[in-house]
Amino acid sequence: MTALGLDLVEAAKVAKSETYGEWYRDPWGWPELSAEFVSSLEVGQLGEVRSGPTPLRLSPAFHPFAFPKSFFGVRPAVVFDAPSRLLYTASSLRLSRDLHRELPPWVFGWRFRDGALASNEWAEYATSQEDIGRSAFAAQTDLNSFFATVDNTRLAERLVELASRSASTEIVRQVLEAHDQLAGRSGLPQRSLASSLLAHIAVEGIDDLLDTRLRDGALQSVRRWMDDISFEGTESALYSTLLELQERGRQVGLEINASKTIVSTGQEVSDRLGRERQRLIRVPRLEQTIRDDYADLFDTFIDGSDLAEAESRVLADPKNATRTEAGLVLRSLRHYGAFNRVSAWLNAARYLPHAADHLSRFAVQASQESILEPDTALWFEGLQADGWPHLPWVRAQHSLAVSSESATNNVTRTWKEWLENSDSLQQVATATQRLTRAPSADIRSAITGRIDRTTDPLVVRALALGLVDAGGDRRIVRSALERHPSNRLTLLFLDGSGWTLPSVSDDFDPSVHGE
Repeated sequence: MTALGLDLVEAAKVAKSETYGEWYRDPWGWPELSAEFVSSLEVGQLGEVRSGPTPLRLSPAFHPFAFPKSFFGVRPAVVFDAPSRLLYTASSLRLSRDLHRELPPWVFGWRFRDGALASNEWAEYATSQEDIGRSAFAAQTDLNSFFATVDNTRLAERLVELASRSASTEIVRQVLEAHDQLAGRSGLPQRSLASSLLAHIAVEGIDDLLDTRLRDGALQSVRRWMDDISFEGTESALYSTLLELQERGRQVGLEINASKTIVSTGQEVSDRLGRERQRLIRVPRLEQTIRDDYADLFDTFIDGSDLAEAESRVLADPKNATRTEAGLVLRSLRHYGAFNRVSAWLNAARYLPHAADHLSRFAVQASQESILEPDTALWFEGLQADGWPHLPWVRAQHSLAVSSESATNNVTRTWKEWLENSDSLQQVATATQRLTRAPSADIRSAITGRIDRTTDPLVVRALALGLVDAGGDRRIVRSALERHPSNRLTLLFLDGSGWTLPSVSDDFDPSVHGE
């Protein structure tokens, strides 16, 4: 559906594609964002239609949470409400399709290239680095806390300057303004293709400077992957360009990361970049498309012959394994059915909070396919009892290793505690789904009691969908969802589907395996 210049069906396909790797895992897979359902909508059903300069007024809702990006590092994150996510994505696609025509060819990542969305250009980016080793000198740098430090007010104003005031620029402004009002959150919402598309506009001044130096011959070649920048030239030209970059970045509120800035010989920088790639993936990789309807969505696996070495490296020092490295190894072990060291992985869970989602999937598959059959319920009980200060997101991911049908009394008590008291969307959504697999009067009563005293619209959504699954009173569900405009899309979906929710995938709850 296209309205106000927005292709909502295209946006729905992009938004749904993001759900296969996002930090929040929705039990029902965000059915409101299916392209088939969205194609039946009118744009006025997603927001308040007005006359004047703001044709569509949104009420964006975000659920903030903390996500572990490493053993020590914590990243602020948010979950979007469905209408805002759909409209923000549609608007970013609409604006970027035109504005990215001005992006230099040496910019890689999530962008439009020759009018087509290129959502992953890692291979092309790696190829562009081949010239570095042949250069006498090379520089490497990046932007400090890039997404979080983007000045959203400046970005919104620049979008209007470049594309004029429109529904798209107003929707982006409203979403970014609402995000900035969250305590402890700033800049572009992360883990969003829409934000990645817009981020290129935020570094427009930096790109202009580098392109000018490339054209006047001061630099031999340049490349940028989002906020990672490298370029080659004489040593003096590199030094002066880095000084200029610091000043240009500060003009738009961005800061070059001095601790990650180097000028060295081309071969040394080439070797450094190679080591950085190999630190994540030191062995050959295989790629396999996992959804035919979205060609850019693929899984990457370590070649089976080298997997044991990569597994040993992570298990030997799990604290210092990156999320990317640990996730790649665990995904590869699942791909090849290599579960002989599952106990070692479960024992390392304390030191792999940043890979908790990958670890839970690995544990589930091991319990289904391995002769070792780890008791994931007892494992989760132990993690809960040892008092280790894991983030709520981490505990919720660990619990996903326990199917609804294999839960012990202690696990069930934990889920009921989450349902009744947790502020974590992932904990509430997981507990609600698990407990409503065998609906009972006390579970329906617990959800009904919690839903009336909850103000977070996204937590209300999870409770409402759980109550639908449990066969609860539809009038209560409708009343709860009508309390905040951000849940109107969920209610529209329920009405349109006859109040039938899609099946929970066996990736989320192993109990549905084989149903």
